[in-house]
Amino acid sequence: MSARSWQWGLIGLLALGCAAIPAVDRSIALPPAEGALSRGDALYRIPRNPGRVRQAALEYEGAAQRPDQAAEGLWKAARAYVWLVQFGPPERAQQEQDVARAVELARRVVHTAPNQAEAHYYLASALGLFSQLHSAMNHLPEMAREGERAAELDPKIDRAGPYRLLGSLYGFAPEPPISLGDQDKGLDYLRQAVNLAPDEAENHFRLAELLAATGERAEAKRHLESALFLDHTGDDPTETLAWQTEAKRLWEKIK
Repeated sequence: MSARSWQWGLIGLLALGCAAIPAVDRSIALPPAEGALSRGDALYRIPRNPGRVRQAALEYEGAAQRPDQAAEGLWKAARAYVWLVQFGPPERAQQEQDVARAVELARRVVHTAPNQAEAHYYLASALGLFSQLHSAMNHLPEMAREGERAAELDPKIDRAGPYRLLGSLYGFAPEPPISLGDQDKGLDYLRQAVNLAPDEAENHFRLAELLAATGERAEAKRHLESALFLDHTGDDPTETLAWQTEAKRLWEKIK
């Protein structure tokens, strides 16, 4: 689990500009493939911190040197880089490098293992982060396609993550002809996320966020209360704190 705590409200403020995703120059030596998946999993376990997650990313890339574990190694590495962009130190140059790496790795899996749901999901996640970093919307259609493909293959990953991602994307992106925003579609996806994973607090929060934006304050408050009072035992503290901070800010606006 990692592609969480989105700040999709920013999508609505994106400029009309375009931005190309650069190729990543990698000269770092990767760990040996033998045992790398297990080492990566151990480093990525909760509670997470940036140093361990960055080493996990390298271990996963090392694992991908073996053809029989390439797909798993690559999508898990992409997941780790997505986490670092969201929760690592806010150093712009490093974030840009990490998000470009996540896109590159996930695209490799999508190309070689097109039925790997996690690859489509973390590619969509990385494209969304790239769009935020560069205030650009030209990658949002690809993001939507990849998110929808992930939802088709396995909507349960990351606790209804594909529905959560698509709901926030459609809910907060500008409407046509500027972009692909559709608040009704966004609400539908977020309701599906809540129905599929009702014990996932962030599903309730993201639905509350969009409901508040559409003027449905009473229903927004109900879901916001659910988000804040659900049991967070077992969740990553860094991720939980990030969205809870947003949730409390929203509560002050609509209480």
